[in-house]
Amino acid sequence: MRLCLMSLFMCCAIHAESVDKALVRALEWRASDPGDVLALVALSEVYVVMGNTKAAAQCIGSLIDLFPSRADLRRMAGERLEQIKGGLPLAEDT
Repeated sequence: MRLCLMSLFMCCAIHAESVDKALVRALEWRASDPGDVLALVALSEVYVVMGNTKAAAQCIGSLIDLFPSRADLRRMAGERLEQIKGGLPLAEDT
């Protein structure tokens, strides 16, 4: 449920407003709770829309660093990294 709400939130922010505003919202979310998985995913999505695939891959790669013992998050991170141009080398860690 929370993932659906996050996705809806970011889609609305990206499409209804400028990408810059979506970036600000995602950065604020990340700053308010640095360990929030969904905040990192949202920030990554905004970076993908902006064309900054390196930053997007780094956000998802951070999940592997933050939660090395969580196999579910490592799998999700690996799948997302495979979809991001330039993210494949980071996906090998998963």
